[in-house]
Order: sequence, then structure tokens, then C-alpha cells
Amino acid sequence: MKNKPSPPFTFFTGIVPSCSFINKSFVFLGTGECGKSSFARQLISNQVVVDKNLKIHSEHIQYSVLQNLVNITTNAQVRRNITGDDENIVKQLAHLVENYVDSHFERRHLEVLLKNCKNFIKLLKNPAVCDVIDNPELYPLLHLAGNHQYFFKNSERILLSNNYEPTIEDLARLQKKTVGIVNCGSTEFKNFKLTITDTGGQRNERKKWKHVISANPLPDAIFFMVSLSECFQYCYEDQNENRNHSQTKSCLFLSLSRICEKLRTSQSSEGFSHE
Repeated sequence: MKNKPSPPFTFFTGIVPSCSFINKSFVFLGTGECGKSSFARQLISNQVVVDKNLKIHSEHIQYSVLQNLVNITTNAQVRRNITGDDENIVKQLAHLVENYVDSHFERRHLEVLLKNCKNFIKLLKNPAVCDVIDNPELYPLLHLAGNHQYFFKNSERILLSNNYEPTIEDLARLQKKTVGIVNCGSTEFKNFKLTITDTGGQRNERKKWKHVISANPLPDAIFFMVSLSECFQYCYEDQNENRNHSQTKSCLFLSLSRICEKLRTSQSSEGFSHE
């Protein structure tokens, strides 16, 4: 008796298409900062090197490192343990970052920030700051951009280089807010061309998910992503609600039930079978 041939393509969700196509489309759903965009960049990492927005990414990474440092050092719980010269450096850093943001991120204000980074980096050696970096779960109300430990570890290369250019790993770890629905591009896997669509995850962005869920044709796979670090973080929109609880309650069951209902009522669902 001949063995039954294995399906040509298997998704992480356990859903297997009954027919094979060269072009496959993936859609990433999930709450804000759960890692959707980072995962998408890693999947198409071969294209990251030639990104036309390399300069914009470098400025965003530099700003992200400095903004994370401001968020830590201006936190009331941390601030009371920062004294002496470090206290003055904290005030200067917060003032210059505020000017940069108020200027709508003009390059000249970033250059002023970078000129003073030798002093700002000294704050990373402060015991109170180190405690936050090493134990972020103890400070759940602090909203730090993803991979902050990695970028702080590489802060001298990022902030003190005359012409900083992000490495492939920098770009893969970069976290930027996604607005709306974004076509991240495509990558090749064996004889498949995979097209990846990213979506915004903040509460006001989730109403746009229906446009990709109900697209014609439907995507071949929908990934709902959850960040393991969210179990001790709180929502931007509501600092009394745990982010993990919020996404489970309002996104995971609600969104997946709508997706399953859409697949059941769509003709495209005939091309799927459950293991």
C-alpha cells in the first residue's frame, strides 16, 4: 500500500490547504508592539539590506534609545534614586528629547542630542537605571520600546558613531508603530512566493482588520501574534488593564471567532481542511 503524500504546505496554525499554489499570502494580526512587524522584517531579511529608508530607520533607532532612557529616568520610582550629576543629566536629556519631538523630529534637534550622548550614556551605569533595564517586569507601567536591552547594550555604537548605519540585526529588532494595513513585500520559500501583510495593533487600528480578513481573495493564512512580555505590561489606552488580559479578552477570542465564521461562510473555506 502506497503512503499518502504529505500536504505541499503546512501553516503554524495547523491549517493545511488542500491544493498547492505558487503565490501564498499571510496576514499578521495582534495587539500593538506584539512583534508583528519585527517578525515580518525577519521573514524578508534578504530585502532589509537594500531598504530605501535606511536613514530614517537609523534616526528612529537613535531616538528610540534616547526616549527609552527618558522614560526610565523620569519615572518617579527611579528618579528618587538618581542624585548628583546624574540628576542634571536627566533634566538635560528630557529637555532635548522634548525639543526634538516638538520640532516634529527635525534633524538639527537630533544632532544636538547626539552631541551630548557621551553624558547621556553615563546614565546606563547608574544602579537605578540598570535595575530597570535588567528587570523590566518590576516596572509594569513603564512603556519601553521593544528590544530595549539589545539597543542599550549597543548604545555606544548607535549613538556615538559619526555615520551610524543600522546592521541587519538592528533592523530586524527595530520596533515601529504600524498604522493601517501595510504590504511588507514578499519573500521566496522553495517554490512558493509569500506575500506578507502587516496590520496596526492599537485599539483604534483594529477596526481596519476586517478589510484584510474579508479581502477577495481571502489570505491563505492568518497569524494572531501574542508577545510573551505582555503578561506584566499594561495598556497604553488603560493603565489599569493588563495588556495580556486585554488582548486575550478583546482580540484573541473575538477576532479568531470572526475569522473562523468568515472562513465557514466563504467559498474559499472549501480549500481548507483541519488536521
